[in-house]
Amino acid sequence: MRRHRGFTLIELGVVILVLGLAATVVFPRLNVAGLERMRLRAGADRLADTAAFARNRAACTRQTQVLHLDLDSGTYWVKPQNAWPDQTDAEPRIEGRLPADVKFLDVQIPGTHEASGGSVVKLRFSPEGWADTAAIHVGCTCGEVATVVITALCGGVHALDGRVEMNSNGEIHDASANAASSIE
Repeated sequence: MRRHRGFTLIELGVVILVLGLAATVVFPRLNVAGLERMRLRAGADRLADTAAFARNRAACTRQTQVLHLDLDSGTYWVKPQNAWPDQTDAEPRIEGRLPADVKFLDVQIPGTHEASGGSVVKLRFSPEGWADTAAIHVGCTCGEVATVVITALCGGVHALDGRVEMNSNGEIHDASANAASSIE
């Protein structure tokens, strides 16, 4: 009579195959939402960095800078306010794009209507330090939302988790969002 002291190579191969198939089915579903949240946070942070760059560039060049947000294409760029439309090589413009699966939802600008889809929103940063107050909402396909808040007087830029609403005075009245980053 012979004793079995372990598993055969075929048994081990079948177990590894079953575990591999289970991992390829289960793990991508678990990580999709987490990956989208990371893309959303990275997109909001890059947009906030670009807005802070526009503020700093306005102070350094003593020229009003404009942050353009193309709500349909998910692109944004910074140009001096007095640049001519055909002046492409005079001064390089800073460009960016939201990550895949992240899009602009809307832009709230106190005192004006809410902009969403089909438009290019322009936010100004002056050399004196003020900026157009705005709450820029970006979202991903998993339903998560992040907000980039630009404050008027100091031109401060903050990237926040969640949807933050502004009242008509430009004050944040929904402080339930947690600060993801703050760029002063």
